[in-house]
Amino acid sequence: MAQILMFTYALIIFFSLFLVGTSTSETPFSGTPLKTKHACEKDEDCPIKLYYLFAWCVQKLCEYH
Repeated sequence: MAQILMFTYALIIFFSLFLVGTSTSETPFSGTPLKTKHACEKDEDCPIKLYYLFAWCVQKLCEYH
């Protein structure tokens, strides 16, 4: 039973690495902000991205840091 549980945990960790690695072409840890084509008037208009902490409306486009 313990071996099955450990195998399941290992699979979850293994596949989560692929999800994080392929989520965006620019990673949140690369140091460069992610600029999108979402139009905005204020910061609250930007949709939430999973791996980015901050979203700003810069020149009427959403930018994530």
